[in-house]
Amino acid sequence: MTGVADDARMDAAVKDEDGFFATFLVSSWSPHLVRWAAARRITPNQVTAVSNALTVAAAAAFATGVRPGLVIGAVLVQAAFVADCVDGQLARYTGTGTPLGAWLDAVSDRAKELVIYAGLAVGGAQDGEPGIWLLASCALALLALRHQTDFAYAAQHGPDPGAPGAESGWTVGVTGQVGLAGVRTAATLERSWLRWIKRIIVLPIGERFALISITAAVAGPRTTFVALLGWGGVAAVYMVTGRILRSLADADGSGRIGSDDRRGGRGRGGEMTAALTSHRDDGPLARALGRLAPDRLPPVWTTVIGCTALANGLAVDGARTSTSSAVGVGVFVLLGALSAGGRGHGHLRWAVPPLLHAGEYGTLIVLAWRTGMPPAAFALLAAVAAHHYDLAYRRGPAPAPRPVDLLAGGWEGRTLALMVASLAGLVGGVSLTLALWVALLVVVSATQRVRALAQDGLTTHGRTP
Repeated sequence: MTGVADDARMDAAVKDEDGFFATFLVSSWSPHLVRWAAARRITPNQVTAVSNALTVAAAAAFATGVRPGLVIGAVLVQAAFVADCVDGQLARYTGTGTPLGAWLDAVSDRAKELVIYAGLAVGGAQDGEPGIWLLASCALALLALRHQTDFAYAAQHGPDPGAPGAESGWTVGVTGQVGLAGVRTAATLERSWLRWIKRIIVLPIGERFALISITAAVAGPRTTFVALLGWGGVAAVYMVTGRILRSLADADGSGRIGSDDRRGGRGRGGEMTAALTSHRDDGPLARALGRLAPDRLPPVWTTVIGCTALANGLAVDGARTSTSSAVGVGVFVLLGALSAGGRGHGHLRWAVPPLLHAGEYGTLIVLAWRTGMPPAAFALLAAVAAHHYDLAYRRGPAPAPRPVDLLAGGWEGRTLALMVASLAGLVGGVSLTLALWVALLVVVSATQRVRALAQDGLTTHGRTP
């Protein structure tokens, strides 16, 4: 009976909605490691630390740029992923999971990918690969934007939006019918073996790590980044299309926002607005401009027009920076900031934060590419992405912006700073300075978060008065 109960507890500890790679190639045997670790009183946080150490070792091996180093790095990446699966399973199996552990696990997953991308880029540069920092930056930006889309969507709709609108008794228009058709098709696929194809297409972390290991060991960093961009692009289109269809079908996201949202109250609408505002990462300038148009402009379309103007201005200038780029950045910042005042408009409001971040990332990549794509630009992109992850992984209701958040300058402040730096021919120096500054703020924020979560854990267990 004890063995049966133990097996049931282990089955409950293994996620049943993981990706194909994690489910069939790791979780099919990782319970043996979980039981081994539990018997030796190894904690989930210690396993997380081992996973992080293996990732750093993998990145160092990749950075050598030689074939043996790439092969060793590929093996270490897989070992790190196995440890990453085991820490969560161990926490659930032993019942020792804590908010601090969950936060550390989530944050370390993102940090590991940043470190791996950096190691691959350094190795590619060592091997003389042209444009390797540009490819690394594009792959990193795509990965971060995919995650930010998920965060913002969950902030508006919740992790599980529930049944589509028509099934809740609402009358749905043409766009809603299109959304319902897409949602029902996805639900049908989820009930068949095709759900595994679906989970492979979206390129979860297990598939990403497998893709990195295989391509790096066989063909090198350039092929790895090209593969991540190709497969990641397909996954992004698939996931964004699904989010849009569900938003159109979901009655709760149709724009019928209660008065508590418009007044910034404490109801579901007010919490949703606060969460989406936090994901935006507005700096002091955007917050000031956003007050000029309270609840007057549709935020999605205002932001889309701003992004279009930005893309057009950067494209017109081509390989140089002149007036067109400056005007594009100016319009993007102005309209993006004004969109902050548009509350309670439409079912696609979750798209605004990732659009703003896409504009910032795109501006950084284009301006840095014009000066030879210095590694400092990749460092800045990684620091800003880490800052956005830090905002997303907060626990509890989204609080008012802290000084450490506002000191990062916001998406608009950093974008304007880069534009001025490009006109002055100082992109490399300014990028490095901003990267160090934002990274310092991320470390300060993470330290504050660890202390708060650790204190919460002590209070929960009755160790503090």
